[in-house]
Amino acid sequence: MDSIKNLALLIACLAPLAACEQTDSSKIVDPPPELYRSRTAALYQDFEGVEAELRSALLERDLLVRVESVARVLQKLGPDSAQQVLDTYETVWIDLGQTELQLLAEWWTRFDPHAALQWAESDMRTVGTQVPYAVMRSWATHDPGAALARSLKGNLRNPSQMHEYQAAVIDGWEESGRQDVFDYIKGLGPGESRQRAIRGFARRMVLREGPEGAFAWADALPEDDKLFKLNVMRRIAQHAAKDDPVKTAAWVQGYQGSYFYRSLPQRVAIQWARQDPVAMMAWLEQLEDSIDRDQGVREGFRSWARRSYDEAVAWLESEPHERYMDEAVALVARRLQIGEPERAIEMAREIVDEDMRVATLVTIARSWGVQDKVAAEEWVHSDNGLTEKQKKLALTYGERWRMGILAAAERRARLDQQAANERLEDMSDPDHADDFTARELLGEWEEPDTPEKRRERLRKRREAKLAERQQPATAAPAQE
Repeated sequence: MDSIKNLALLIACLAPLAACEQTDSSKIVDPPPELYRSRTAALYQDFEGVEAELRSALLERDLLVRVESVARVLQKLGPDSAQQVLDTYETVWIDLGQTELQLLAEWWTRFDPHAALQWAESDMRTVGTQVPYAVMRSWATHDPGAALARSLKGNLRNPSQMHEYQAAVIDGWEESGRQDVFDYIKGLGPGESRQRAIRGFARRMVLREGPEGAFAWADALPEDDKLFKLNVMRRIAQHAAKDDPVKTAAWVQGYQGSYFYRSLPQRVAIQWARQDPVAMMAWLEQLEDSIDRDQGVREGFRSWARRSYDEAVAWLESEPHERYMDEAVALVARRLQIGEPERAIEMAREIVDEDMRVATLVTIARSWGVQDKVAAEEWVHSDNGLTEKQKKLALTYGERWRMGILAAAERRARLDQQAANERLEDMSDPDHADDFTARELLGEWEEPDTPEKRRERLRKRREAKLAERQQPATAAPAQE
């Protein structure tokens, strides 16, 4: 009997769901607008005129229609309507940083930027969002001088946001069409603020003028501040290469051997690797042998390997090895040192540059020693071309190095094959793989500290203190 009752109860519960499945979706009615009203609207006060029109626009469910409707209403209103608009905004539910708040900020800033910014920095719906920056940007399109002066104070609740405010001002200043913004950027002097400003300015320059127009503009920059021009050219190359890496590469190649060539190849290579990595490597091969080309090969190949590791390695192994490929070979060898140290050693032997080859072999050996100490020591003591000092360094590592290798090996073991192909471990980066450098190898070498040495020093200190306590106390001097 109980089972029959339970079955009946189950059927009764499922009946509404079955009815819903049979309902024609075209007949489903939207929830009533009351569901989207805030608590302040619970009184159902009457709205008339502009308030009714704005509130109706804010309650529109379609985002695109809502944004268009709100903007159309705001465009008809002047400064006397500020409080009326704010009160109407309070009668609807708006989440943090929504587009409607950005529209309010844009409209209000046009006639009272100080009040608009005070609201954007204090309203719970705008704090921590992009709305305060929208105020600063809009303010700068109308009065960049005043906006700039205010940006230097930062957010009154968070003064550290001065740089973000300044960047927003520069964006709006440039949108105003005034050319003095570039002189202001240049006058900032070397530092983070100028670098941030150059980045945005160069991106917009490429988008507005196209790569060739941006190249001509950068070429014509005066050289009274070489570092400034170099940084501008770097950003131009970076953004132009996203659009046309071939033209950008030709422009960069024209500066070979000059001060303004520094790090330009890597800016192009990183972007080109996303489109045609084989063509990127062919271009790098044509460049003169230099540190800048090495950087380009390393960072360009790293970008390729992060997207398609198997493809990048297959290409590297299929090509006859030449000097320009050293950085790419070292990159892969350092990755293989976790899990495949013997293969990593064989690959590292192909590196032409002696300093880079020795540095890579020593680093791999130190990693190998953590994974298989016996096998690593056997290779180090073999006839491998390393000097005695280099062999000693290859067998020496501290606790932090050991723990780093073990952690990297553990992460590698947990990755599936697809993830392993898409990700290069931190150890693959020559700049972060170890505290070991070629200068350290070629200069005066001091045996690094180890946990065993630290424990030995601690033991000796304890023995010395114990011996000091066991000595008979000296008699106190007699009082006169």
